[in-house]
Amino acid sequence: MKNTTEDGLSACEERYQQLDEKYSTLLEMTKASTTPTWCIEFVEPVNLNTSADEIVRQVFQNECYWSMCNIAMASLYNLPDNLDFNKQPVNLYFPHSAENEAFVLELIDNDFSVDRAISLDTSHDGSLVYIENTVRAKKEGGFMQRMWGTARDITEDKRKHDRLVRSEHEMRGVLSSVPDIILVVDPTAVLLGANPSFESRLGWPVDDWLGRDISELLDIKKPLEALRNIGSSEPAHFSLTVKLADKSTLAFDILLTAVLDEIHSNRYVAVMRAL
Repeated sequence: MKNTTEDGLSACEERYQQLDEKYSTLLEMTKASTTPTWCIEFVEPVNLNTSADEIVRQVFQNECYWSMCNIAMASLYNLPDNLDFNKQPVNLYFPHSAENEAFVLELIDNDFSVDRAISLDTSHDGSLVYIENTVRAKKEGGFMQRMWGTARDITEDKRKHDRLVRSEHEMRGVLSSVPDIILVVDPTAVLLGANPSFESRLGWPVDDWLGRDISELLDIKKPLEALRNIGSSEPAHFSLTVKLADKSTLAFDILLTAVLDEIHSNRYVAVMRAL
């Protein structure tokens, strides 16, 4: 006897109807979401039972297409309103490049379950965009049928980071050429950093003193305490005798200044010049 519900639908038909309703609900939720959401369907599934290089090749070369990419995703890539992101070629926005090979290798290393993985994509106008992705995948029998996730444009953050890195490298170059000794210490006189002159003038390897109380070499705790109590942006000016690596001593003129920015608060910079 055929198994039917009260309204005459078979159990199979009822189950199909429920799944269709759930799919429709999920699709509507995805479309309405303000979080860029994407999915890549592989017509030719990616064989995961092979080398990493071969998996990378397949991800970029196997036939695939976008699916369930929402309006927020199209907006992220600056698509005109009359274009459907799901009908665009995958490689137009996710190109095969050295950066994206590294992205896929990260996915492989983490079994295609990654948060905050960075790809270098192409916007509709051809400009490059750094995308931070969450990624998950559907795998069965050693093959990947699809991978999906959410995306966030971090291009401006990446540019700021790159500018900071360049600035840091430039500053390191400047500090390396300064003959005066420059130290960075915390309020307890623990050494946080020093320029090359620390080693060339005093004879002590910098790495031997990083993270250690430097007052054994120069009694800087009292000036530090005085500067903290005053709370002044003006440098403290004093002279101290410093212990050298060869056990001799040398007098230095020292300017000690508090770092006032919020990121590096509770740090002090000492500029030391031999008398």
